[in-house]
Amino acid sequence: MGRIRGASLTAAIVTLAMVAGACASKPDLTDPREILDGAVAQLDAAKTVRLQLDVSGAIALDLLGTGSARPMLLEGTTLTADLDISGGKAKVTFAAPALLGLTGELLAPGGRAYLKMSLTGPKYVPLDSGGAPSPDASPGPLSLAGLTNLLNDPSVTATKVDDVDCAGGRCYRIRIEVDPSAIDLGLPDLGALSGLLGLPGAASPGPDSGSGSLDGPIVIFANVAKDTLRPVTLESDVVLGESATLELLLTLSAWGESITVEAPPADQVGEPGDLPFPFGLPSVP
Repeated sequence: MGRIRGASLTAAIVTLAMVAGACASKPDLTDPREILDGAVAQLDAAKTVRLQLDVSGAIALDLLGTGSARPMLLEGTTLTADLDISGGKAKVTFAAPALLGLTGELLAPGGRAYLKMSLTGPKYVPLDSGGAPSPDASPGPLSLAGLTNLLNDPSVTATKVDDVDCAGGRCYRIRIEVDPSAIDLGLPDLGALSGLLGLPGAASPGPDSGSGSLDGPIVIFANVAKDTLRPVTLESDVVLGESATLELLLTLSAWGESITVEAPPADQVGEPGDLPFPFGLPSVP
């Protein structure tokens, strides 16, 4: 009996070793385009996901409309978007400590969206103007098309560099060069606030903007989890002459987790109207 048990144990150990060996022998991907294609497939299949954008650096703003822009430090500027892609719902929170301690929240439960900011009072403002959804508007489906288009753009130059440790365990790291006009994270529109926060997707300075123009492509490093091919982070440093020096870090997490977005209670909603400060501020120079 002892021999039989010993033989069975030995067989089990050998089987486990063979399985482990088979798993360990799975070859790493070396083609950066194949890795990005896998990341795009994961984005296309996502039902819910959390995007967190951390912004640091400095941006020149003319807050008082004097014609003279001054640099504003962006450390601590964040935007988090919980996206229910399949349900067409989103909850966005943002903070810009350097902008008079600005914080805010955007609720988009479908149809009408609601915005509340620390500088405009305790109530949510229904977004019924300036291209915002009307109360009866049907909720358009959310998507991550901005990210998928960025990673799937055939004109993007992609190069695989050394793997790195990341929140997903080990990540492939891909260096990509992209046209600035292709950078659009597909986040809910925050109007002029996007420019104030230095968020991708905000209007870029035009060719006549002098020191605020870009001289070439933007370099982005994408970390993609080796086991799932889900994108974990995208990071980039962007310099717009003397107008802005931005350090951007986009983190993707909470894949498939439950997200609940509801309209605020009626007693917490103010009257619709023109969007207040800081939406009416001059554009970023």
